[in-house]
Amino acid sequence: MTWTIDPELQAMFMSELSERSARLVEGGQAMVAGEIDDEIIGTMLREGHTIKGTGRVMGFDAVSIAGQQIELLWRRVQSGELEASAELGNAVIGVASVLEDAGAGDPEQGTPELTEALRVLDEALGGPGGGKPKLRAVEPVEEPEPVAAPEELLAADEPVTDEPVTDEPV
Repeated sequence: MTWTIDPELQAMFMSELSERSARLVEGGQAMVAGEIDDEIIGTMLREGHTIKGTGRVMGFDAVSIAGQQIELLWRRVQSGELEASAELGNAVIGVASVLEDAGAGDPEQGTPELTEALRVLDEALGGPGGGKPKLRAVEPVEEPEPVAAPEELLAADEPVTDEPVTDEPV
């Protein structure tokens, strides 16, 4: 059995992808011009995050990966780990400008244009280049040790009653 996307849901996805991609292009242009601030960075980070999640939910892995790469780039700029530059801005513009077509392409692979744009972005980020970045593995989180409750919370000093609770002061 194959899963098919409801046409109305796909139209909504494509509309959202178009709007968010256009905003990402604007963010890339602001980066090229050296005119980014905390508000722009936060907005672009959220745009990438939303594209990542929506793409994943809709089954568009290539779009999700692109959204993740954009989100990670803006997160690194926000933290100061990565300096904004015209090269990075142009790479963002390159990815964002082909996202809508990728949403209409193969859900797993996207389009050759998206693959190339992600390769350019990867190179701008100092990666090995030569291919589409893969989703990064999530580090396993260790379960914390259970914390024992303080003794005074374990023993009830007052008997439990069946009286109704009221809003009146005691």
